[in-house]
Amino acid sequence: MHQRAQIAPHNRVLVRSNEEKSIAEAKEQLLAALLQLEEAFVKCSKGKSFFGGDTINLVDITLGSFLSWLQAFEIITGTNFLDETKTPRLVEWAESFRSVDAAKEALPEAEKLVEFRKFSQAARRVTVADAAAK
Repeated sequence: MHQRAQIAPHNRVLVRSNEEKSIAEAKEQLLAALLQLEEAFVKCSKGKSFFGGDTINLVDITLGSFLSWLQAFEIITGTNFLDETKTPRLVEWAESFRSVDAAKEALPEAEKLVEFRKFSQAARRVTVADAAAK
């Protein structure tokens, strides 16, 4: 049975959770998903720079839009998700994707996403506290 490399559920946990156990599980599952993506990239790219070959396609854009969050999660958790020893082709792909002018313009800075996460978590705490007080 083929398993899908699921990134989004782990993304939500890493953005929203402060619980160590939840974060640890999400990190482990995200790393496993990235290993699956590494395998898929090797098969699909056939040695080229992008999933579609020499040019960026929809898969590259979809996954590339996640790169800044992945970098933010590395800052937040201290975990190197794209690792040259475990996912060497994805590391190369990420560098190629980020070097494209459109990606340079569109991708947010990871540090800004880290700040957004802090703000979002603080706002969630206030909302929960307000609801509990009513």
